[in-house]
Order: sequence, then C-alpha cells, then structure tokens
Amino acid sequence: MRHFLLMIPALFSALLCPPRALAAGPDAGMRDYYCDDVKKPFFAEAPGEKGGFVLRRTGALPDAFMMPKPAGTKRVFVVGESVAALLGPGTALSSGRIKKEGLLRNMLGKSAAGDNSGIEIINCGMGGYESYRIYGVLEEALKYSPDLVVVLSGNNDTQEESCPGLECELRRRKFRLFEKYFSLSGAPREAVKKASLKMHEAMLLKMGAAAKKAAVPIVFCTLPAAVRDMPPRQPAPLENKFFAAGYRLFYAKKTAGALEKFKLALAAGPREPFSSFYAAKALEQLGREKEAAAYYANALNFDPAMSRAGRERNDLIRRAASVKGACVADLEKLFQGISPGGLPGFEDFTDGMHWNFPHDKEVWEEIFRSAGRCGIKGFEKFTAGPPSQWAETSSGTALKRLGYAFSWLDERDFNEASLAELARIKKEQPELLEKAGSAPAQLEKLLINNLWSADRIKRLKDIYPFFLAHLAETERRAGNYAKALSLSDKALALKPGHPLLRLGRVQVVADMGGKAEDEFMALSRERSLNGKAAALAAAYGFTNAAAPAPGRGASSGPEPASKENVELSKRLSDQAVDKIFAKDFKAAEELSGKAVEKNPFNSEALMSLCYLRRKDGRTLLALEACKRASASVYQDPANQIPSLEILSCDAAFESYKMLNELGRGPEAAAVLEQCVKRAPASWPGLDAAKAALKAR
Repeated sequence: MRHFLLMIPALFSALLCPPRALAAGPDAGMRDYYCDDVKKPFFAEAPGEKGGFVLRRTGALPDAFMMPKPAGTKRVFVVGESVAALLGPGTALSSGRIKKEGLLRNMLGKSAAGDNSGIEIINCGMGGYESYRIYGVLEEALKYSPDLVVVLSGNNDTQEESCPGLECELRRRKFRLFEKYFSLSGAPREAVKKASLKMHEAMLLKMGAAAKKAAVPIVFCTLPAAVRDMPPRQPAPLENKFFAAGYRLFYAKKTAGALEKFKLALAAGPREPFSSFYAAKALEQLGREKEAAAYYANALNFDPAMSRAGRERNDLIRRAASVKGACVADLEKLFQGISPGGLPGFEDFTDGMHWNFPHDKEVWEEIFRSAGRCGIKGFEKFTAGPPSQWAETSSGTALKRLGYAFSWLDERDFNEASLAELARIKKEQPELLEKAGSAPAQLEKLLINNLWSADRIKRLKDIYPFFLAHLAETERRAGNYAKALSLSDKALALKPGHPLLRLGRVQVVADMGGKAEDEFMALSRERSLNGKAAALAAAYGFTNAAAPAPGRGASSGPEPASKENVELSKRLSDQAVDKIFAKDFKAAEELSGKAVEKNPFNSEALMSLCYLRRKDGRTLLALEACKRASASVYQDPANQIPSLEILSCDAAFESYKMLNELGRGPEAAAVLEQCVKRAPASWPGLDAAKAALKAR
C-alpha cells in the first residue's frame, strides 16, 4: 500500500497528538479540532453527488460511501483515535462497491483487496480523540446502515476535559468526583488513574449499548504498547540517590551493579516506573529476559501519563465487551505474539503506541478474523493484500521518530522518551541526526508541520539548544564523549548558563575523567534541577557536591538557625578571620565551613569562603559562596543591617566578575543590574558597578 506513504504528511497529525491543553492558552486550530468541529456532523453529502457521503472533519481520512447502501454491501465503520487513523483509508481495502470507485482508486493508488467481496470499509479514526469524542462519531455512523463497527479506544482517555461549555464542565466535575472518591483509599496518582479508567469504561459500555440497540455487531480492540524500548514520556527521577547511582553505573556498562541500585530504588518506591524500566533493561543485558518481562510490564502499568494502554486498560476493554456481548480483537496479544519474547519494542513500533506501518496488514486481518470467530458472517475470507504493499522505508520511520522526539522535548529536563527515539534513529539513520543537529533551519526542514506540531515549530529557535542537549546526551550514553562535549558546548553557546545544559555537559566531562567537582558543586545549589545534580554528583563520587538542593515547591531557603547556633557560628567565623590573617588558609576554610553549617545565613562566613576559594582559582566554588553570601543578607531579617547590606553588594559585584570570566554574560548582566538597583548610597563600590553596567 505504497499510496498511503504519500499521505503521511497529511495523516501524521493523527499520530503526533499530545494531550489536550486548551484551557490555559487555546490555539485556534486545536480549539476548532477538539471543541468546535465535534459539534458538527462527521459526515456530509458531497456537493453535486446525490447520495454520496464524505468524511468532513479536519484531519479525517478520505473515505466515502453511498446512501442508501448498495445491495450486497457489507459496510464496516472503524471509529477511534490515532491508532485507528494509522490503519489508513478503508477505501483501499474495500471491494469497490462505491460510486466512482475507479477514480478514487486512481487517486489513492491500487491495492489488491483479496477476496473482500462486498466489503466496504470507512475509517473514521481521528488523532487525539478519546472515548467521549469517539462515541459521538460512532453514534452518527450507526445511522448509515453499518454491518459492523470496530472501535479502537484507550490511549487518550487520560486527561480531564479541556473544552468550554456546560457538557464539558459536567464531564470535568464527574472526573473530579471520581478522583476524590478514589483518593480516599489511595495515592493521588492512583486516584487520577482510577478516575480515568472509570470514565473510559462508562463510555465503552455506552458504545456497546448503542450498537446493541441498533442491532449492529461491534468489535472492541485491545491496544498494544511498546514496552521494551519506550520509557515513560517524562524525565527520569535522577534526584533519587539509588536511581542516580544505578543510572550512572548502567551507562558506564557496569550492569550488575546498576541492577542492584535500581532494586534499592524499587524497594523505596515500588510503583516508580523508571526504576522498573531500567531494572528490566539491566536484566535483559544480563541475559535474564524472563525476569525482565515482569519489570517492563510494571514500568508500563505504573506510567503516570497513562498514554499507552497497559494491562488495566486492556482488561477494562475486554470486560466492557463481555458485558455488552461485543467481540474483542486482541491486538495486545497479536503484538505479543509478533515480538521477540512477547515484548513489543522499536522493531515493531515508532513510539509507545503506534505500530510500524507494515503491521497494518496483520491488524486489519486480526480485526476481521475476530469478527468471524464471533460468528459475524461475511468477513471470513478478508485479506489485506500481500506484505509488499505495506512497505515503508527506514528513512520514513526515522522521520516519524524525529517528530516524536522533538514534540516531547522538555526545556526543563531531559525527556527519556525523546532520548529513546533519538537513540533508535542513531542506530538506524545516523545521518539524519547529523543533519538535524547542524542548524535550526535543517531541523525545521525535517519536521512534519501540522496542526499538532505547528506551534512548537514556531518556537524552534528557542527549543533548539535543548534539542542539541538531547543529542549530546544520546552521544554520551553511547560513549561518544568528544561528540557529546561538542554538542553540549554548542547548546550552551545558544543558551549560556542554563542549568540543565550545564548538567548535561558536566556529566560528559566527568565521564571523560575531567575535573567536574566544582561544577557539580555549583549545580547542586540550582533549585530548578530539584536535587538531580546533587544525586548525580554522589553517583560520580563527588561527595563534596552532594548536598541536596531544594525541589519544586520548597521554601525559599534553609530555616533560620537557633540563637545558640547563630552565636556559635559567629565565633567560628571570627576565628576563621584570625586564621586568614595568620595565612593558615586551610584552617580558615574549615572554620568558615563549620560556621555555615551552624548558620546557613552567616554572610561573613560565606564571604570568607568566597575569598579563600577565589584565591586558589576554584572559581565555580567561589561563585557559589559569593552568590549565597549576597542572598543571605536578604534571607534572614537579622542580617538586614547597613554593614551586611554593603557586604551583600561586594559579594554580588564579585559574582558578576566571576560570571564574566566564565563566559556567562547574560547571567553576569542580570546580577550586576540587581546589584546596582539594590545598593545603598554608602556602598564604596557603587560608582564602579554603575560604570560596568553602563559599559555593557
């Protein structure tokens, strides 16, 4: 079915569907697609062709049918989400009982339909649709004399309704009520999942009831998922010290040691999906495939995004079918049978849920075999044609993978699913990554621009440094450190000083055996990294850098010290000053460090640490101390006295100088501007700071 490959740019929107997020900042195209189009009929009579109906919604496949239904026709409607759309136009497999069939086939390309006598297939699959919207399509399709309805639903029923209007508001409230009910007996994450399953089950039962009332046989399909190669579509929990240690060992090819650490992480958090996923990868590398299978299954079922149908979702589909007397096409089982060890992965899937195009043949045939096994007559000899007609080039698959990787890129963290896709492209089409990483314009040429990707592509220049960082991380994991370092530097040149980009780079430096402790120390204080740098530093053996950093939602800093500790800290910092005058710098640093332990807001001790580290050329550590010294004056009300306000300005100006030396110009400018704005008139360095600001 080579003709379908020509339609991929138009249909890829059906496969690249992020969860809806319309309420916060609605894009007109997305709002029309999800909120407005669904209020209109799905089918419409074609202009100038009496009785000829076409699918009219934006993104719908180019199928058509006649009313009244021609005699002898077995009409099949397929309704569902992007995996339904992935199957392509039903017309290509129909037996030709539609008006002007020859013209349509010339337009789409020829396909041997086998012995599909009298069968007419209309595929109404719509990317991004969940069961509520799918039900609306099914309800309308039942008016057009179907002999069978096929439903593929389950990957999108994970989000609250986001469109305006009373009906959608009622659905939101219903979801919240279920969530509240389930939260009484479980964790919030589990409550959301159970609420989602409950809402989905109700809609499937409604579909089954509607088909039964219309006396139309219905087939519900379980949905397969890639489990072997596709991690959850989110960042890994590198703030977890056990996971970080395992992650470090895993990519250092120390697999047995990595497995031990992942199991420790699982002992502390049994439902954490990444610990299960990486444990499975480690077990597989150790030749323990049967053990790995259970861990892969847990990673899928504990994935909080629920963007792939796992065991619970598919059991729900089977249960709903049983209740309503419907048939089941077990696509989950089909792909488990196709895949080595019963574990589908990137050999068979382009992402976590969309199988590779050539598998459409097996899916179509399994759907109709299932109908025949249920006793539905007329589909027993259906065939989707020879395998040669479902071929796809490796470059076509790689372009899809690139689209997925780009669409999931996180500007705050490394997205594991994006990295998994990039690693696969590197294995199959490395020249594609070379081209994509050469310039933003080259990447833009490679991306498929559609309703779902257009807004993100508009922001490509802003996102590009993070794309490069993900390429660098892909190379680092493969052991290509020189290339990883080059890409990291290129990313940082576009976004100087960004903590995530620095974290990616410092791992490369550490892997190469370079001096990384100072940078890890500085990054461990970066709040945006949520403790990941500290845990990774410990995993690399840099214990001095392993102090935990506050995470999201944390308070603005440490709690004020007790009166006793404030006094003790003051005595220690005074002793440190004496040691500085005596040129016993080692003792001075130890005393200053102890002073800060007793009182994290001891500005004088922090300034001493800045001086001592700066003197020895430990710039990053000095910068960290100076920045803390400057901030501490305003973090503790007891510090807000004229002498310490001047100290804060000195520390800020010194931070500015070091940032300039490190080539972190934008950061330096921001620090300098804040320094001048905050400085009292009595600060001796004010004129010099103003002059520096004016010169920028």
